[in-house]
Amino acid sequence: MSWALAIWAGVFSSLWCAFGIAGLRSALVFKTLRALPAPEPSVWPRLTVVVAALDEEATIGPALETLVRQDYPDLEIVVVDDRSRDGTGRIVDEVAAREPRVRAIHVRTLPEGWLGKVHAMHRATEVASGAWILYTDADVHFAPGALRHAVAQFGAERVVFGSDYPIHERFLDWGVSAFRAANFDAAVRHGHEGVMAKALDGAYESGRRGAGWLKVKRARTLDLVVLAAEWGHGRRRGWLSNLHLGARDPATGGFVMLGKTFKGMTDQMLAWQTERLLQLEIARDDYTVYVRPELVVEIAFNDVQESPHYAGGLALRFARVKRYRDDKRAADADTIETVRAISARSAG
Repeated sequence: MSWALAIWAGVFSSLWCAFGIAGLRSALVFKTLRALPAPEPSVWPRLTVVVAALDEEATIGPALETLVRQDYPDLEIVVVDDRSRDGTGRIVDEVAAREPRVRAIHVRTLPEGWLGKVHAMHRATEVASGAWILYTDADVHFAPGALRHAVAQFGAERVVFGSDYPIHERFLDWGVSAFRAANFDAAVRHGHEGVMAKALDGAYESGRRGAGWLKVKRARTLDLVVLAAEWGHGRRRGWLSNLHLGARDPATGGFVMLGKTFKGMTDQMLAWQTERLLQLEIARDDYTVYVRPELVVEIAFNDVQESPHYAGGLALRFARVKRYRDDKRAADADTIETVRAISARSAG
């Protein structure tokens, strides 16, 4: 029996040594977010933090306190009380009553066909006014200054972080590893789309990525033409919000629709584009105003994907507005051939 115990003790000691060496190597190889330079932008993009909460009475109060203490210059916090049966809703309302940056939404029933958290994030996204949106959980705590530093760093590197799950605290806290732009550029030079960022305590396992993994890709942009716009809902009611985007088709002299987006717009932009698009109106139905194809808008996106919904067979993924190009005419917009070339390169 003593020999067996000695063998097991030796095995466990070896494992702990291996983990310790791996952790030390990670600490030496990767830089923390705190250590990365963060030049402040001339204009801070409006940031919306979305918190979805279901029966989080024990955790949501302290988590929200770490958000309201953030020094980010243009911050909006949208908290969705998703059918909670405990005191979550009361706590959210108390924070919103004293903190003007916090907006509370209460979901009483789940519409048919929706998953709870997906619906909660959808409700928040409908009213979000930020050019950037961060989805997080009700038990996540943010280190002081984390949002300001993260947006400054990621904006400076022009890197977009995307995930099928809310971005986790460990990717924004000061002690978390992050990739330098040099590592990212090296991956792109070798033909990769970007890199994968893994939490140091994240597991390597088969199947779908979990919250411990993030895709890191460089944002691309296209100058497209606004073909129509849909009326907004909720906080955006009364504004033309969801833009129909088209690429120029030199072969026909027309435009090929590539999708829609309502992301990246400030209140000022929404007000301006509503007035301008109504001046260009040529037709409308209950939901959409169709316009003369004259306004050019710069659109950032992650990928081009095949789509059966549009005549061109292609659509932009994660499209968001960067700015209107008042220095360009519709004849200067990017063509559908440019979009097809991007799609072909992505397909390899």
